[in-house]
Amino acid sequence: MTEDEKMARIRERFPEIIARVNSEKNSDYQNISNREKLFFAEIFEFVQQHDKFLFKELFTAMSMSTDDIIKKSKEMEQSFNLKEHLLSSYLSLVGKNSAFENGIADEDIQYAPTVENLYMNYKYLSSEEAAGYEVTARQILDKITSAPGKANAELKRKLEKVTFKMKVFAGEEMDGKCQYDGKSGILTISLSEGCFGKHKDALGMVMSHEMGHFIDASGRPAGYAGKMGRSQEIYADAVGYKMAMSCGFDLEHYKAENRRKGGFFSERMNAVETLQVVDNAVRCYKTRMVRK
Repeated sequence: MTEDEKMARIRERFPEIIARVNSEKNSDYQNISNREKLFFAEIFEFVQQHDKFLFKELFTAMSMSTDDIIKKSKEMEQSFNLKEHLLSSYLSLVGKNSAFENGIADEDIQYAPTVENLYMNYKYLSSEEAAGYEVTARQILDKITSAPGKANAELKRKLEKVTFKMKVFAGEEMDGKCQYDGKSGILTISLSEGCFGKHKDALGMVMSHEMGHFIDASGRPAGYAGKMGRSQEIYADAVGYKMAMSCGFDLEHYKAENRRKGGFFSERMNAVETLQVVDNAVRCYKTRMVRK
């Protein structure tokens, strides 16, 4: 089949493709099989390369919320406020930060499905292949929950109420994913092989970052679809930093790898370094006071 024939076939099936997308939105695309993810990933990439207008229509359909999603989330907001949730949790676990407060104020809440769930098809290692990695990851997690620190204690308390699962997927990049189902109480942390290889020095901070996402997610009503992408990542970095710092984990590799990606990743690392500067100043002050 030529590329033109393939594109013609996609256009012919486009209403069917969109219908399938819409049928899974309310489940946040969690029920999409790996086989379907491969299909959507191929369609996503091919249309992006060959028909910009159709790609825009496809991505809009994938990312646009449904009336049902918005309605349910709005109903939950009668007793839950996402911005207040993030601000109060940050204040409690990290401390006062005007930059974070301003970012929260400036960012709108988006009610949208998690598009990545539709086409991201991680190649997960088998239980046997991942066994060694999982032992290492759980040792890191034990160290995090055993360390002093308010965020560490909060994580330990929340983990006692959930079923924790660990997965490892193929890939040399420094990458991780947190999935928490508030209805079932199942937390799944997935890390790339790279976190145990060339990026092993960042493993502690990567795990802490993903657990920062869990602390955030576990404080939301089950099924709530509101998202604040930028603020959520900055939150996870900050809470993760506090937990990692309490453990004495290396932070430099994590920062350097994110800076390599540029853009918002670099902005996030600026925020982490600001926290480091403040904490170092506080430690120096306390040391001087003890010596006096």
